[in-house]
Amino acid sequence: MTTSEPLRLINQEFVDLNGFQYDENDDDVFETKTRRTLEEIAVKKKIEEINDAMSHLKEFGKVERSLKIRNHLIAYEPVEISVFLKRFLLTQLIPLISVVLIGIWQIFLFGLVVLLWIWEALIYPHKDEIIEKILFVCLVLISWFWELLNAPLYIKSTITKNECICAPVQKRPSYSQDPDATITVEEWRLHGVQSPIELKHDETNEYDDFDPLLFHGHWDNEGEAMIVNNGYTATITFQNRALPQLIGGPLHNDKFVFEQLHFHWSDDDHSGCEHIFEGKAYSMEAHAVHYNSKYGSFKDAVSQHDGLAVVAFFLQATDDFENACFKKLSEAVKDIVKIEASTQVKADCFTWIKDAAQCKGYYTYQGSLTTQPYNESVTWIIYPKPIHVSREQVQNFRNMHSTPCGQYNIDNNVRPIQVPNKKLDIFYARSHRASTVF
Repeated sequence: MTTSEPLRLINQEFVDLNGFQYDENDDDVFETKTRRTLEEIAVKKKIEEINDAMSHLKEFGKVERSLKIRNHLIAYEPVEISVFLKRFLLTQLIPLISVVLIGIWQIFLFGLVVLLWIWEALIYPHKDEIIEKILFVCLVLISWFWELLNAPLYIKSTITKNECICAPVQKRPSYSQDPDATITVEEWRLHGVQSPIELKHDETNEYDDFDPLLFHGHWDNEGEAMIVNNGYTATITFQNRALPQLIGGPLHNDKFVFEQLHFHWSDDDHSGCEHIFEGKAYSMEAHAVHYNSKYGSFKDAVSQHDGLAVVAFFLQATDDFENACFKKLSEAVKDIVKIEASTQVKADCFTWIKDAAQCKGYYTYQGSLTTQPYNESVTWIIYPKPIHVSREQVQNFRNMHSTPCGQYNIDNNVRPIQVPNKKLDIFYARSHRASTVF
């Protein structure tokens, strides 16, 4: 590759990824077991080109720029064409056509008035009447221009009040809400790993030397807990209490402070988790997000390579079992159907994951957030044993609205499986001492 080739690739950073041609004989495409889409494959191919280009750009002092471009491409997904057309028709084309039609009608009226004026002037050539006609024509012109200027405003206000143009929730959620919301981070991100991934036990390294993973304060019945519908998921936070901490295991000597817990699900009970374990997908996946206390806050920790720790739990829907502990949340979700709605839940609302957290074995690897800005700053801790809940409990989450108008529900907020561009170091913590809860 010549020195100009990386620059050529960088200049194409905003090319529509749908322009890629796909090879149906590409084994790598069809060997992926679940939920991989053609757009994701295009993103992967583009990222590989950009990574190659960045290795050359380092020599020219352009590492920071190349990092921003890579961040943009990771977060980029094509916008559904039907949504684009709907927005264009409602906000651009229809108002323009309306203005043109109003203009044609006014021109017709104006021309009719002028013809009448000329006819009357020829028959009754009186000076005073001619002046009156001229003033009348001026008033018509002023009225015409006024209506022409206000027509788009009138049409826009009518659409805003009566028509929702919210984008529908996709089978695969959009991760391009703000393409410019990128973060400049250190060079180690050039070769990072995007999450979620597929886990296979045979491809992991069994490790017995981790200290027990300590959950401190997660099950306390103190303070207040709040669950919120943010339009993407249901998020739980704590107030008026000491926040829980995660210590030990692959986190070594660092203390990680609880930030929030949220859920991922899909429109069926067989593909609602983000990580895949041994080729199997579950109904939901819960993520308990923690930040490294040495950085002071989640905002400051999110861009650090050891900034975050996320504990993941699988949930499996069944016909004949209702999880009594999980019912505290599944019932509360009924009160936050509307977007931005919130309600209080009992402070001990995490007891449904207590037994799973005491499991001796878990998987861990260094990955990324599965939502924007996709920072590769996460130590993932994944418990493979699913927690059983009822189908009705899972359905309550799907009934949450994703738009203010209530026209669309959050029926899928799962990021597709990411294909690593290098061999992963995945560890199976096979400690003889179980994780400890306090």
